[in-house]
Amino acid sequence: MGWGEVLASAHPDVLPGERVWGFFPLSTHLKIRAGKVSANGFADVSPHREGLAPVYAQFDRASANPIYDVAREDQDSLLRGLFLTSWLVEDFLHVNEAFDAEICLITSASSKTSIALAHCVRDRGALAAVGITSPGNVDFCQRLGCYDAVVTYADVTGLDAGSPAVLVDMAGSAKVLGDLHHHFSGSLRYSCRIGATHHQDLGSIDGLPGARPEFFFAPSHVRTRSAELGVGALMKRLGAAYVEFRKFCDGWLAIERHQGADATALAYQEVLAGRTDPASGQVVSLWPAGARSGPGARP
Repeated sequence: MGWGEVLASAHPDVLPGERVWGFFPLSTHLKIRAGKVSANGFADVSPHREGLAPVYAQFDRASANPIYDVAREDQDSLLRGLFLTSWLVEDFLHVNEAFDAEICLITSASSKTSIALAHCVRDRGALAAVGITSPGNVDFCQRLGCYDAVVTYADVTGLDAGSPAVLVDMAGSAKVLGDLHHHFSGSLRYSCRIGATHHQDLGSIDGLPGARPEFFFAPSHVRTRSAELGVGALMKRLGAAYVEFRKFCDGWLAIERHQGADATALAYQEVLAGRTDPASGQVVSLWPAGARSGPGARP
């Protein structure tokens, strides 16, 4: 996810120099077949894109984005896509009346996606947001102010098992998921799987008590809500919420930029190993420091 610049185009309505946001490969260049062109953006309609969710082939024009701010490009690259997922999860819970739950359990509470979800849950005010994290990240999560309570993975049995709950699992750990399901059991009304920050523990989760864990696929909910509300109304709601989240992140998020292949690989390994500060966000570019991808380009 990030920003790119059109360097050359054979399409009369896609102009060199345009700034666009979308999903890119980890590369310096991307060649697409532009189609579905509108004032808001265009899509890659190459044959190999068939069968994939449309959102992954869509490129949005900066010129048509009412909240675009060149100074926030790095922040957008880091937060925009994950906030979309978190906002849609919270909206899904809202549409389903939170499955009659009182608390929202959020694992991997120090991750940016979990923080975005907690921010949305807290903003709605219908559920208490309970963050679950490792001991070293408890203080950080508490200082954020978007969680009503924060506990460690070892202390989940101290939570009130009688409180009807929904679980949004960003950790992906079979043990963590199992501990929460066994503790809350019949009080667990909905169990949603999204991330895998604990990628070392992706074991079997068959036969757990409580609601059956199911994956949340954001593009499906986008289609559903777009049909109900209209695309414009949905995007307006999402954009307004994202603006508020960006402001919230100004108070704690420090962006670290890494340029060049070696720096990118090192940053990836540090994140994978869990050695980065949760208050930092890693933005990478394969362009070496000081390089330019084209006239006026900002890689």
